[in-house]
Amino acid sequence: MATAPGSPWAHTLDSGGVVNRWNAKAGALDPAPLGRVEAGVSLAASVDRCAIATTDGVTVLGRKGTPAVLTTARNGVVVAISPDGRLLAVGSKSGACELWSIAERKRIGAWPGRGSPVRSLHLADRNVLAIDAQGARIHGERPISIRIRGARCGMWNAKRDWLAVGCEDGFVRTYALPDGKPVGSWRAHATPVELLSLDGDCLVTKTTSVEIVYSPNVIAWTRSGKKRWERDFVAPASFALANATLIIGNGSHAPAAVRSADGRLRWSLDLPRDPSSLAVRPDGTLLAIAGEGGAIALRRTANQTLVRVLEGHTALVNSVRFSPDGKLLASGSWDQTVRIWNVESGESSALANGESAEAVAWSRGGKFVFSRGDEHMVAWDVERSQEVGRTKIAGDGIAIGPKYCYAQSIMGTVALAIPSLEAQGHLAREINYTSAFGVDAGGERLAAAEGDAIVLYNALKATTSPKRIQIEGQIRQIVFNATGKWLVSRDPRAGVVRLWSTAPLAHHYTMSLPDATDLAVASDRIWIATHTEIVAYAIRE
Repeated sequence: MATAPGSPWAHTLDSGGVVNRWNAKAGALDPAPLGRVEAGVSLAASVDRCAIATTDGVTVLGRKGTPAVLTTARNGVVVAISPDGRLLAVGSKSGACELWSIAERKRIGAWPGRGSPVRSLHLADRNVLAIDAQGARIHGERPISIRIRGARCGMWNAKRDWLAVGCEDGFVRTYALPDGKPVGSWRAHATPVELLSLDGDCLVTKTTSVEIVYSPNVIAWTRSGKKRWERDFVAPASFALANATLIIGNGSHAPAAVRSADGRLRWSLDLPRDPSSLAVRPDGTLLAIAGEGGAIALRRTANQTLVRVLEGHTALVNSVRFSPDGKLLASGSWDQTVRIWNVESGESSALANGESAEAVAWSRGGKFVFSRGDEHMVAWDVERSQEVGRTKIAGDGIAIGPKYCYAQSIMGTVALAIPSLEAQGHLAREINYTSAFGVDAGGERLAAAEGDAIVLYNALKATTSPKRIQIEGQIRQIVFNATGKWLVSRDPRAGVVRLWSTAPLAHHYTMSLPDATDLAVASDRIWIATHTEIVAYAIRE
């Protein structure tokens, strides 16, 4: 990914060699790709052009005219382009650097290397900054060489009066320009600094932990080395800081996210890491997707475009559920809070749960929210943001009917009065082991995975004999659709999601999804979250 100062566009190079550009402020893709190259190695961008180093040379693409291929720069591994798009710098494996006039397709400067590949390259006013393992060199009007052992990446600021270099030992070292005098240093990471970008007095660095390969650490610093903020991302391939905006690339077709320089999220095209909970708005128009980082993404079901990201939780979000009218969203997290979100504004209020909130559910009228923690069931009055009931009970599930909150305990499934949460005894029969259960929209039927069978109860008549079907595996989740005609079960051990008809209870068909983590069911569609994506299946008669 590459950006240019003063430009809203972020350029990306996908695995197929297609070069796209995205409006970083709006998160919108330019409909017309800039072009396509073979075997791209690195990418640089100006306001209206971008340069790609390939195995055949350097290709320059722009909004007008045919691509310019500088075929004599075959050894280039790193490229940089001037902000006005007129000059190009190329760094080679030997450390040599070249300066080119793009319009003339002519080399206008060359400097020998010192045997180490160029790792980082920047260009401004015919001055070339090159970083290799031995340090930093500036070629041009006032050439200097700064010995920095284990240098991996570096960048100067817009005024070019200071330079920051990230090193193998995890340190960031800063130098005054143009004389190259050391200014300061600090330990940014425990492992090598892999990427560095700066804008004004804000500096952002990245490393990838050896132990947690897919949770790289990205940190913002002040010029003096004081930490501003710290974030973990899902393997960002690149990022760039410009105009007080941090654009994060994920190595695919688009930027992964855009943040302000203070770390606040503006928009994200990625799913939350390892989606843990999924909910569909009653009208079927929105999906809420929660994940490990604490953020909740709201996406349109029609095209999966991002509406907004809800940030407030500081730990894994275990459960998200829309209110019956779809205007509010409840979420429960390991941070021991339940949050109530306004879907339209994104504002939220936090309810102190006192323990990890493992599951949340709404009462039928939307007046109450219920949360299940490690030891207690809690009822909340939403309008007053006040706890109105709590009882000691532990288990794995929660579902709401018109009169009762159904909870799972070590004794089985129990019906608790709304909102007092006083225990009302067991349901139609004693359920000694229940791995999952769900209640239909009317609260008349309760489906439970009881041992090696799925059982459908009449929740209002204790004397009615339940309907039972033997199953193989272990169901961990059961959800009715809005009409109550269908129910869906998730079996992580067998790696399948099954669709069942309810009148009569019968297996309809099976979907193979070994890494499914959660599901939500609309009237005609099943939404399933996996570790990497959201999958939609139509319910077929």
